[in-house]
Amino acid sequence: MAEDFPGEKGTGRPGLQGTDSPREQKTQGAQETQRTQETQGLLHGAGSGQPRPPMRRQRKERYGSRVQWLAGLAAMVLLTVPLSLPTAFMIEKPGPVVDTVGEIEGVDIISIDGRKTYPTDSSLALTTVSVAGGPGRQPTGFEAVAAWFDPVTDMQPQEFYYPLGVTFEQRSQQSELQMTSSQVTAEVAAVKHLGIDFSMETRIVGFAEPFNEGTLMANDAVVAVNGKSVSSVTQVQKAIQASKVGADGGSVELGIIREGKKMTVQAQTKVSAETGKPSLGVFISPHPRFPFEVSYAIENIGGSSAGTMMALGIIDKMTPGSLAGDTKVAGTGTIDIDGKVGPIAGVAQKIVGARKAGAEVFLTPEQNCAQLKGRVPEGIKAYSMKTLDDAVKILESVAQGKEPEAPRCGA
Repeated sequence: MAEDFPGEKGTGRPGLQGTDSPREQKTQGAQETQRTQETQGLLHGAGSGQPRPPMRRQRKERYGSRVQWLAGLAAMVLLTVPLSLPTAFMIEKPGPVVDTVGEIEGVDIISIDGRKTYPTDSSLALTTVSVAGGPGRQPTGFEAVAAWFDPVTDMQPQEFYYPLGVTFEQRSQQSELQMTSSQVTAEVAAVKHLGIDFSMETRIVGFAEPFNEGTLMANDAVVAVNGKSVSSVTQVQKAIQASKVGADGGSVELGIIREGKKMTVQAQTKVSAETGKPSLGVFISPHPRFPFEVSYAIENIGGSSAGTMMALGIIDKMTPGSLAGDTKVAGTGTIDIDGKVGPIAGVAQKIVGARKAGAEVFLTPEQNCAQLKGRVPEGIKAYSMKTLDDAVKILESVAQGKEPEAPRCGA
């Protein structure tokens, strides 16, 4: 019985396993090629028109994107962290404006008792600067950058307001005493301008340093230094600064009047961190004796830069009529007992605050006039003054509708 063995399909030839005919081999090869191409097409994105990159390339691209993202994050952190730290700058901005011949809640800003006063239609405003910063209150880098690009604000080194070793509390106390002293000086300058007789003495009004507390007291009148008579703040300062002082300090003999009694005391001196010269560590102020009393309703404003405007306010209240007519005037400047106007800080911020408050005329010390170049707001005229008399003449011209014969600032 014959048995057949697996052989060539359809040939009947036994024993030729796995061997196809040439024609069948060609057909099968074409089919395998087609399947391979279809498989590769799926892997390479067939149907999208674009071949997909190999898997290794995809991994490299994802890694590169991740590195770029991390690098950007690191750069952001490196920029953000320093800007969030405190800086050693002070930022100056426009501050409050106060009409010296006006009222606050029905109370006169300047009150004069014991002498006839007159109503006025003028507005004579003192101007201020709002200062951000100081020990423990430093603005951040972000705030400093914003201030740098703000045309209204300015920045100063912290040492400008806080010399080395001066605390926030000491600076605040000093600022308050400067305001008190400038009020008294303004009274003297105004009364001298009006030709009213009075007497003067130099008094201690507070302590910048504690080393003479107990030896000296507030309201002590200083009448002599090392045996030489003194009658003004300037004379007292010059006499103290001319005294000898060593590394551990020095001493001076002071003639004082305390509660109406004359006496002599030995006071210590030390080199001032601000001036580098001998100092008593006290604040002194000219103290006049008038036949009337002046008081003020000014709060939360310090420094001495309002002296000129307070003097003008006193003059306006003590003379008939309106010193500047019905014009809104603002200004700034320190003043001494002889009526000399001195420079101040933040004049560019003060004139902006003045204009926002409606002022049409701005009075500025001669030394600050150049600082207003290109910084005078539209709608306000700035005039330079050297003395209180200059300021009065400017306002009298304004009241008459005339152009003042004074240099203009800001051109």
